Amino acid sequence: MGYFSDNELPFTRDNLDGFLRLPASDPGRQAAERWMQDHHAAAPTDNLRSEFLEFETDLYFRIVSSAIPKADPNHLYLGSRFHGQALHDPELFRAASKCAGVVSVNVYGIWQLDSETTATWERESGKPFIVTEFYAKGEDSGLPNHTGAGWLVHTQDDRGLFYENFVLALLASRACVGWHWFKYQDNDPDDPHAEASNKDSNKGIVDRCYKPYDPLLARMRDLNRKRYGISDAIDSADVHAITREGVTRPTLGSLFLATSPRWVSQLPVSSR
Repeated sequence: MGYFSDNELPFTRDNLDGFLRLPASDPGRQAAERWMQDHHAAAPTDNLRSEFLEFETDLYFRIVSSAIPKADPNHLYLGSRFHGQALHDPELFRAASKCAGVVSVNVYGIWQLDSETTATWERESGKPFIVTEFYAKGEDSGLPNHTGAGWLVHTQDDRGLFYENFVLALLASRACVGWHWFKYQDNDPDDPHAEASNKDSNKGIVDRCYKPYDPLLARMRDLNRKRYGISDAIDSADVHAITREGVTRPTLGSLFLATSPRWVSQLPVSSR
């Protein structure tokens, strides 16, 4: 499909201040000082910080998006996997719109994306989005689960319910073109070379010995096989009426979650 140019880069609104604190000989500080001079500014303000963030991100995207097609002209540029506060900064999505074919995002700390957020991403970027990281950890895995940003739930079936709830909201957004569960295999607590956020947690769809987590996979499989039928149901007149009346995505997602084992199972498997 395409390439990510990086992962979770520190695109934040205090970057202007950070560049200006660098040594005088640093190219980053010199570029920030020239930018301040061009804006006839003596000190950063909130508006300038926002403008600089968009300038900085736009420059980054223009550089990497021009380099990638020289090596492979046949695949998309998928952005740099925004995360955290970046998901709420429209400047970044405007910058990505000029270069990326799809905007990639890593999503943690919420049970599902709300319609306001996904609509903002689509409006500011003019592009679809792909969720490149999300997951939940299970207490029944036997792992300590001390590391990682994903939710901690009781069981593998609860992990499957989280997956259903999260993905149904992605389908309801009508702007999501894919999602990646992070990750395939659990962390190995005995790996001395593991990096800090991947030491001891139940992130995988298989354990460290490649044994599948069947309750999780059963829910994933069922929803994935029915994804086009679910999309058609979401696009039905009734769901349009619900969303137009202002019912929030979490409420809609909760409705789906309450009925999904029964509702999803009754949908035909699409051949699309």
